[in-house]
Amino acid sequence: MRIPSTFAAGAALLLLAACGAQSDAGDNGSGPIEVGLIVPETGAFGSVAGEQFLEATKVVVEEWNNNGGINGREIKLEVCNDESTAEKSISCYRSLSPKVDLMLGPHIGLTYNAVSSLAERADQLLVTATPHAFPNADSTVFESAVPAEYAITKGFEFLSGQGFSKIGMLTGNDETGQTAHDAAAKDAESLGGKVQLSAETFDVAARDVTAQVAKLKADGVDAVFVWSTGAVVATILRDIARSGLDVPVLLNYSNLSYGLMGLVPADAVPADLYFTGTKAFAPTEENPDQKALIETFSADYLKATQKKADFNAFAAADAAQTAFTAVKATKSTSGKELKKWLESGDPVAAFNFVFSFSSDNHVGGTDPDQVEIVKWNGTGWDPVG
Repeated sequence: MRIPSTFAAGAALLLLAACGAQSDAGDNGSGPIEVGLIVPETGAFGSVAGEQFLEATKVVVEEWNNNGGINGREIKLEVCNDESTAEKSISCYRSLSPKVDLMLGPHIGLTYNAVSSLAERADQLLVTATPHAFPNADSTVFESAVPAEYAITKGFEFLSGQGFSKIGMLTGNDETGQTAHDAAAKDAESLGGKVQLSAETFDVAARDVTAQVAKLKADGVDAVFVWSTGAVVATILRDIARSGLDVPVLLNYSNLSYGLMGLVPADAVPADLYFTGTKAFAPTEENPDQKALIETFSADYLKATQKKADFNAFAAADAAQTAFTAVKATKSTSGKELKKWLESGDPVAAFNFVFSFSSDNHVGGTDPDQVEIVKWNGTGWDPVG
């Protein structure tokens, strides 16, 4: 298990061409390690995810630097605000990539998908925390997340185990929503008729989903599973409450956000609001090193921001921890060297999950059991199974 006793790691300066294609020169440099971060500081994802992504990455950088940097080299962070848009995300990538050693983010499916073709052609490490990346294994892009399909399966297993037999599924009309819809249909079928699925799709930019919620209510659903991210989720919870559809609601792990819960009026919070959670919300003694890492980061994040860490904070920290651990192990920022080490399969213990990659799989979350169901208690989340 690669849990650094200090956050030190060795790396080298990676020379970047203006087009974003990198060379392997400069691996023995002694100057700062430049890290680019693409983050939605403003726009639809700003308050519910972007702030947490940024602050968490800063905390991890500070933790490493306070312990000697990466093999004695300071980490310097350069940030670009993608404004929660695909177009600006591409602009950020093209601006940052040629002048940094490695990239973190975008961590949102919409904005990552916009830069994926550029990132996968480059010989530069990029780590994203979106569960919808599925990077090409020939690339130097890695996904520090458990795939959405695992979380959806865990959600259906939980709901059916609680005795719910007709589940309403609300998904966005974007690529991530379609992926979730398809996975949900497959899971419902695999349960052999124990669960009926009533599925509705909404515009991810919508300010009203009353019509979709009304259809679910008319279908007599006894639970609702929502797969989307951002402020639209607050809209969905509001419209569910207004419709009088008084059933348990399950959200995905990207919504484990204090920012999101701050957008939801108190009277719109379901009595039973569940989330597909992670180990960061239910650390156990079975992995004491990871538990200690979570506790240290949580304390440092609280000190830096005066706020508790939520899923999005842990997710951004996962990406940074994965990248910095690889640089430490290889003493290089070469995309090829980092790719080779990450593909070796050595586990990387981070915060939400423990990751393991291979030469044919750049998605690090390979164990569905790392997904935990948690419940909102009014001020935070409690594990329920």
